[in-house]
Amino acid sequence: MSEVAGERFEDSVGRLNPGEGAQVLVASVDSCGDVVLQLLYGSADAAAATQPDADQVAGETAAVDLVLAYLAGTVPAAPALSPLAADYIEQQASGLLSGAVMLNPDFALNRRAVMPPAGLVWLESVAMTEPVAATVRALAGDGSDRFSFLSKKERVMALAVSTAARLIALYEPAETMRRLHEVREVVSGP
Repeated sequence: MSEVAGERFEDSVGRLNPGEGAQVLVASVDSCGDVVLQLLYGSADAAAATQPDADQVAGETAAVDLVLAYLAGTVPAAPALSPLAADYIEQQASGLLSGAVMLNPDFALNRRAVMPPAGLVWLESVAMTEPVAATVRALAGDGSDRFSFLSKKERVMALAVSTAARLIALYEPAETMRRLHEVREVVSGP
């Protein structure tokens, strides 16, 4: 299960446009499988059509950077991004959280994906505004109804810190950072 979940986490860095695919929890499917097949077996046109633009790279890289900043113990400021890049940061942060949820060896689609105790303990050390903290607590219990009142920047922060906490519950901090740096390398390059 953890090998499959690891593949799903890597798939969460796929190159989809904002609004494509699921937002908070990704079902057990390969969301970018068609793109990969097009790249492997398709034409050069198919490969060129999947190349990310500057807004996509900026947004996806910023999402990974936010998770890394929380893991490093800093309270990051939401980056100033174009409206399209802001959509990409939210999509990538959501995908990272989905991947982190599915990496848990106890994950199953037929039960709530509550945060492991080690992640809850780590969250106690993180400084957050109250709206973000309330959302993170709701996400820790697998609830997402708290998203409706948050601004886009607050949603991104809640997704980033929730991702960090779930990864801390699974890996040592150094291993978590290593894995996220690998993800960052993928999303920041063309």
